[in-house]
Amino acid sequence: MGSTNRKMIAWLVIIYYATHLLICVISGQWWDDWCYWVNGAECLKETYLESGIPLQAYNIISVMWIPNWGYRSVVFFEFLLIGLLFFFILCSLDFISEEDAFWMAAVAMSVPVNDARVLLNCYGYSLTLLIFVVAFYIVTRIIGKSVRRMRALRILSLLCLLYSYTTESLLVFTGLIWLYLFYHILKSNVKCKLVHKACVFLKSYWDYVVLPFAFFIVKRIFIKPYGRYAGYNNVTVKSLIKGMIFSPIATIKTGTYMMHSYLLQIGIASTIVLLGVLIIYLFFEHKIDDVGTKTKSSIKIKIRIFGISFFIYYTGLFAYVVVRGGSALSTTGVGGRDAMLTGFGIGMLIVAFSRLLPAPKKIQNLIPIIFIVLGSFHFNDWYLNYQEDWYHQLEFANAIENIDNFDGDKTILCDFSTASPNGSTRFYSLSGMSYIVTGKMNKFFFSRVSDLRYGISSNYDFNDGYNVNNYNFSDMTINGVLLIDNAPISNTRLLQIRFDELFKPEIFKQ
Repeated sequence: MGSTNRKMIAWLVIIYYATHLLICVISGQWWDDWCYWVNGAECLKETYLESGIPLQAYNIISVMWIPNWGYRSVVFFEFLLIGLLFFFILCSLDFISEEDAFWMAAVAMSVPVNDARVLLNCYGYSLTLLIFVVAFYIVTRIIGKSVRRMRALRILSLLCLLYSYTTESLLVFTGLIWLYLFYHILKSNVKCKLVHKACVFLKSYWDYVVLPFAFFIVKRIFIKPYGRYAGYNNVTVKSLIKGMIFSPIATIKTGTYMMHSYLLQIGIASTIVLLGVLIIYLFFEHKIDDVGTKTKSSIKIKIRIFGISFFIYYTGLFAYVVVRGGSALSTTGVGGRDAMLTGFGIGMLIVAFSRLLPAPKKIQNLIPIIFIVLGSFHFNDWYLNYQEDWYHQLEFANAIENIDNFDGDKTILCDFSTASPNGSTRFYSLSGMSYIVTGKMNKFFFSRVSDLRYGISSNYDFNDGYNVNNYNFSDMTINGVLLIDNAPISNTRLLQIRFDELFKPEIFKQ
């Protein structure tokens, strides 16, 4: 590894730390997390077995004993490794320079997708994504090497792929490994016909081609979802047609959400930081960019990279839209795990677009720098929003502890003074907090919960999508109203409270 390469890795680590370090600091439980901690490992095993992905339960159990901020530190390092391995994979392609690979990986590390990595119920997806990327990286190391010497590494990469498929959307991403391998077959058999090259590819890498199909068939036969999860993640002809129809729409919507997230971060603080970074870059850009390209950077190569980038971005959404059908359009935004695979493609797209501009390389690099800074502000802002939301849930817990005669069929309407700062305060989060405090569930109805879409009554229609703020309570019996004054908390104050919790617990308790 050359000194320039090491310098780039150091800069990638710095960029990632600036973007995601708060994930190791914040605390709290959201969404389904409370269920894991309250109900324990046995319930988790039963739930995931019923949903047809039993190994995911063990992924989560392996870290659920750690404090919530602790397992998020594990996730932090997992995604750091994912970003660095992505850089190495890009560097192995002879039509992408190390400089371009650096900027693509740096943008991918800060693209505003997968805020949900702070949730325990997404930990399994983080782990399997890392294992998949490890498998891909191993593939880049065995190309052109002696079969006998590389057999152990090849088996290891196949085993990693097999384990990663417990997140089934990664089955589709195996196509990227096929493309990578086929590209090297094309290079080494230039004078041969395409049919011959395809035959060489299938003969040389049949195991990589067969593995995802074998896994898919075996799982559909022997590890079927059942009970309340019957049909979960089921791929049918109908869902494939839906996926083909809706995935272009999801692609546009997710891109729009991402651009909106970037634009929201434009403010005084981000502008000052951006100007400072740009000044440093313009004076010292040789520290990062003094690298020769591996090939002539022709317009044809630039367009090829742009096309590959869009394909990766599209593929990252297609699998989820196929599995979920039309309902995926509501979850392919920046917050959920459904968009976690799009960051690779977006990182490449932004850099590929900048390379198509008729400007010097130094000026072209200003575009990824802008996106990196704004992406970093996005994550820091949202991690603090999650922390604020947790403190509001604690206010809710404190309020319901003081309710007298909370028994029988009594129900309480909880009226929050302000809406949730993000989508994490959902019906099931607050019901979970209710269960932790009182041992009871389904006894509360909530107002001002920003993304509450279901759970109003036992007779709701999942597809109604109504919000409690607009719901008619006239046909329901409410035994009381609980007013909760959850005033907004500034980011500075949030950090002060959190650091007092961590380092001055005696002060915090006072």
